[in-house]
Amino acid sequence: MPAHKKALNTARSETVTVRLDPKLHYLAGIAAREQVRTRSGFIEWAVRRTLSDKAAMLNEPLVGDGPGAPPLWEEHLWDVDEADRFFSLATLRPGLLTIPEQRLWKLFTMHMQHTKRKITSASFREFWHDPSINTSHLQDGE
Repeated sequence: MPAHKKALNTARSETVTVRLDPKLHYLAGIAAREQVRTRSGFIEWAVRRTLSDKAAMLNEPLVGDGPGAPPLWEEHLWDVDEADRFFSLATLRPGLLTIPEQRLWKLFTMHMQHTKRKITSASFREFWHDPSINTSHLQDGE
């Protein structure tokens, strides 16, 4: 009796190794958070969507509220400076911050209230680069 052969396409998925530049990697992670998916799940969804007949990308996650808000993966959430990138995410999409990011943002806002200073990207950058603030746990946005 012949051995049973595994039917084609029975595996849930295949592993694919891809290289993404840091900007695309970060923004894909943010888009995944928005859709409550893993980064891999988001990339799979994006590929399926691109390959479908309805690739118009309707109903994309947006930065901010209301019609006319820019898509999530446009330039608004990316910056080469990690502190500026974090500040943009915290001010534009605070609901997408991870728990460690939320803790850091709360620490910053409480510090600003205590010192009676205005919350700006410059004041956050100063806070971020303060040697007493440890941001190493926030590397890679995870």
